[in-house]
Amino acid sequence: SPRPPPWARCPVPRSIRADIVTPMLYESKRQRVVLLSEHGWDWDGGDWSERLDLRAPQATNSAAAYDPIRRRFVLIIHEPTRGDTWESDGVGWLRIGSVPPSHALVFDSRRCKAMLYVGNGAGAISLPDTGPGGDLLEYDGRSWTPQLSLGGPKSERQDMAYDAARGQLVVFAVLHDPSFRRFTETWTWDGARWDKRVAG
Repeated sequence: SPRPPPWARCPVPRSIRADIVTPMLYESKRQRVVLLSEHGWDWDGGDWSERLDLRAPQATNSAAAYDPIRRRFVLIIHEPTRGDTWESDGVGWLRIGSVPPSHALVFDSRRCKAMLYVGNGAGAISLPDTGPGGDLLEYDGRSWTPQLSLGGPKSERQDMAYDAARGQLVVFAVLHDPSFRRFTETWTWDGARWDKRVAG
C-alpha cells in the first residue's frame, strides 16, 4: 500500500500569538480551520487571517466544537468547580449556562449534537476499577442532557474525537493508580454502550 505523505512545515508569512492550550476546530460552513485565542484566527491552507469578531471570552483551559447544523461555535471554559457554556454564530459570544468541570467536547454528526465527556477521575484509581465511570452529556443548543450509559471511562485528563466512519465517540483517558503510576485507556461509545478497547 502507498505510504502516507510526510508532515510538511508550512512557510507561513504571518506569525500569530496564541496561548499554550488553545482550542482549534474546523468550520465547515466557511471551510476554514479556526483557532480560538485572545483573537480568532482563520487558516485557509496557506496563511492565518485575524477574526476580531470571534475573540473568545477565554481560550486557555477550554474546549470547543463547531455545530454545522446550527452553524454555531460551542465553547466550554473550565473553571475550578464548574464549566461555562458559550456560543457564537461568528460575531460575538453569548453565555448559555454551566456544566460540570473537566471536559472533552466534539460534535457527533450522527446524533447532530455536541457531546461532552466529563472524566470524574481526578484521584487515584485502584485496579481493577469497579467504581462509577465518567459522565456523557449532549447539547441541543438550549441545555445539556446526561446520557444514561453505564460503565464508561473515568479520566484525570482526556481527549475525545468523533469517528464518523464508525459512528462512535473515541475517548483517550489518562489516569494514575495509588502508586502514582500513570496509565491510559481507550474507550468507544456507539450511542448506547461503552467498550474499553485498549488499556496500558
